[in-house]
Amino acid sequence: ATQKLFEELVLNWVKNNTSPNAKIMVFADPLFYIRSNRLPSSRPSSSLPFSWMPFEKIKPELAASPPDYWIIGRDFVRRVTEDYNEKIMVDFINEQLNKCYAKKYDTITWQIWQNHCKKI
Repeated sequence: ATQKLFEELVLNWVKNNTSPNAKIMVFADPLFYIRSNRLPSSRPSSSLPFSWMPFEKIKPELAASPPDYWIIGRDFVRRVTEDYNEKIMVDFINEQLNKCYAKKYDTITWQIWQNHCKKI
């Protein structure tokens, strides 16, 4: 129940604080795109982590279309790292966040990061 509450808070934040034209990348449940009425910034945006495999082939595509906002589910990060052994994906996201993003919203289970290197 707590997870759903935090997800609703994050959805509401996105709906109330971003343009409907903002492009997002969700590192969590891909239904977030539909529920938030926002489009993904890049083609590999669902069926994570599988749609990002092999990651070395997907990485350039993701880097070429940086999102206006990263929406990150911490439980999903843990699962990708521990259950799927794909820490390389999480490392890439962290590298992107450190380079051009500022944390805008943070809960126990979710984070929203806004791109400050490009105009939105």
